[in-house]
Amino acid sequence: MTEHDEMFVKTANDIAADIIKNQDLVGDDSAQQFISRAEKEAEIFENIEREGRELTVGIIGCVKAGKSTLLNALVFDGNQVLPKAATPMTAALTRIRFSKEPKAHIFFYQTSDWINIKAKNDQYNRQVEMEFQRRCNECQSQANSQGNSKREQKGGMLRSIKNTIADKVVLPTRKEVEADMCACGEIPDEVRSSHELVKMAEECRLDVDKYLGKEQIIDFQSGADYFSALTEYVGSEGQFTPIVNYTELYIDDSRLEGMEIVDTPGLNDPIVSRERKTVKFLEQCDVVFVASSVSQFLVESDIQLIRKKLNQNNIHRAYIVGTQLDSGVLQYKSRCKSLEEALSGSIIAYKKQAKDVISRINNTPNAPSIIRRLDESEPVFVSAMMYGIGKKMVADQPLSPEEDYIITNFKSRFMDFETVMENFEDYFVFSHIDTVKDDIFMRVSEEKEATIRERIEKLTVNQSAELLRLLEIVNTSVRMRLSSLESADAEVLERKLSQLSNKLDSIRSEISGIFQRQAEECNRIIQDTKIEISKEIGHHQDIEIEIRTEHHHETKHTGLFGLRNTLVEWDEHIKEVSSSQVINNVQQYAATAQRIINENFRKLFDIEGMKGRIKNCVIGAFDLANKDFDENEILLPLEVVLAGLTVQEVRFDFLEQLEESVDAEFPDGKAEGEAIHRLYALQSKLVNKVLQQLADLMQQQNERISNTMNVQSGTFVDTIEGKIAGNIEELKKQLKNKQENIVRYKRFIEKINTYKQRLKQFQR
Repeated sequence: MTEHDEMFVKTANDIAADIIKNQDLVGDDSAQQFISRAEKEAEIFENIEREGRELTVGIIGCVKAGKSTLLNALVFDGNQVLPKAATPMTAALTRIRFSKEPKAHIFFYQTSDWINIKAKNDQYNRQVEMEFQRRCNECQSQANSQGNSKREQKGGMLRSIKNTIADKVVLPTRKEVEADMCACGEIPDEVRSSHELVKMAEECRLDVDKYLGKEQIIDFQSGADYFSALTEYVGSEGQFTPIVNYTELYIDDSRLEGMEIVDTPGLNDPIVSRERKTVKFLEQCDVVFVASSVSQFLVESDIQLIRKKLNQNNIHRAYIVGTQLDSGVLQYKSRCKSLEEALSGSIIAYKKQAKDVISRINNTPNAPSIIRRLDESEPVFVSAMMYGIGKKMVADQPLSPEEDYIITNFKSRFMDFETVMENFEDYFVFSHIDTVKDDIFMRVSEEKEATIRERIEKLTVNQSAELLRLLEIVNTSVRMRLSSLESADAEVLERKLSQLSNKLDSIRSEISGIFQRQAEECNRIIQDTKIEISKEIGHHQDIEIEIRTEHHHETKHTGLFGLRNTLVEWDEHIKEVSSSQVINNVQQYAATAQRIINENFRKLFDIEGMKGRIKNCVIGAFDLANKDFDENEILLPLEVVLAGLTVQEVRFDFLEQLEESVDAEFPDGKAEGEAIHRLYALQSKLVNKVLQQLADLMQQQNERISNTMNVQSGTFVDTIEGKIAGNIEELKKQLKNKQENIVRYKRFIEKINTYKQRLKQFQR
């Protein structure tokens, strides 16, 4: 908290402490309202600061985009902390935070996740085997055709010709077929990636079932080599890499204080639950970097990544980061011999390319909202390689073979290299890493701080206003008690007590009727609300069906002895639905139903109308012209009791369970053919489950309200009577030292006026 905030909290606590000392002058209820509020002030400020204090940075990028190297440079000054991933599937989802107690929290796949991965691996093997057999048959068919032609020319035994042909046939190997299929994109990425995971687990001889559904904590020692420890879990050759779902990394590095990093995997994640978790993590980010290597800058896979992962409205800023700028500069026009010209020319060309790509996406239907933020931000281009070389020059450390190779290429490529790159500072300038850290990180951080500061300033104004209101209740109570003490004597107070019970007894029946009628009205509104949210279901059932075409072919053996091979080809049109649509429909229905319920519940309790009727009833029982009773003597205790009559909002907090049920039944994240009917049925089941859960919550609320009304119907008058009688009894005690207590009252009233002035300072 700032000094201003601390002063406000201290003022609130000082006033509360003084009220506690003089509680007999205030009355328990009025005093407790202020004290309870003051005690919460520090917590309220701490929560709002904790809620938004961290700067959350997201990194997305396709495989080989250099994300890990970029993060190591941006966050860890070029030190290798995060291992590089070899494939999209070995790039685990990682959250990185600061902690004085460094550790890694590893989350392994659930059993259902691994079943899905193995199913896709089986699909991979089937596709490769079918294609391998097809090509072998095709080669054999061609050879047979040639053999038949020779037989017609020379005649001879069928068997001897077949043997001759078999000797000459050169069949493809399975590995060759597999490589061709992957290179041509015939196998979907998520299927190929699943195969990589299963293959990797088998090569590591990993007992997968032993770890599925479990978590593991790795405690690091002070000054630990995080890289070595993490390599086993997220490295390209790590023993546990194939079964790690995601990790939360806590590092004792001051550069991470006030910051959280979300490092995401690439496209086509076969783990549907992790894909959604990635999107949820990105939703919380203040700034997102889209990393794309300039050697393949903003290609189609990058565009798909932006569309799939970043269709969010709440990301504050987004930047395109062209990585591996050193490679891009080396590729600049071959005749250019000037490094300065190549560097500036490369950046100009890449900026234009980024602008063209963003403009093209903007002009497509359903363009992601994040594109506007990318359009507002200037793309940046960095070289983590050059940054690392500069850091090693500062530390007088030897370069790696890869770094030596880059420097050698630059020297041979640009004749002015050694004059332009004279010292480590030139390498830092080339890298642009400090520009990203100093300009972008700082700007977003300052904007975030300003937003939090504005919220806190408004909070101070609002909180001080509320304390002023409660302090005035205290002030009114104290002045009323002083007035009663100054004018009262034992005889008057005794007469009040005797009159009190009779007057309140006369309205018991009417008060009971007010509460009973309110209970009936609440029940009516709740039943109507159930009908309303039931009708709402029809607006959340649409599912969009996509149709994809698969081309099939197989070789059939025909003719005499089946020697003739005929290639049969056909197209299959497959209907497909994404299961995420069902989750979205259920979520939208739940959100809409919850909104309807809470809007109706705000009208459920005509709290002000009921308070008015009760006030009129209670006050009407007393002759306020009678000097024995002051209006405030009745109203203040009445307000305290009525303040306890509230309606709780309905909160729907079981959506995650519904998501898990969809994932369990459709682990691929989609339904095809006949399975679409099962998906429709599941959606109907889940929506009705939401309806039933909400109806149950409303019924619980109805029972709570009904119970509250019944209790209040029988005890409300007794409570009011007890509070007024308690105040009278307190005055009777104070009469014993009347003059002394009158002085105490007056001094405390002066203090209250001073406290008001102190609180008013926070209204500016």
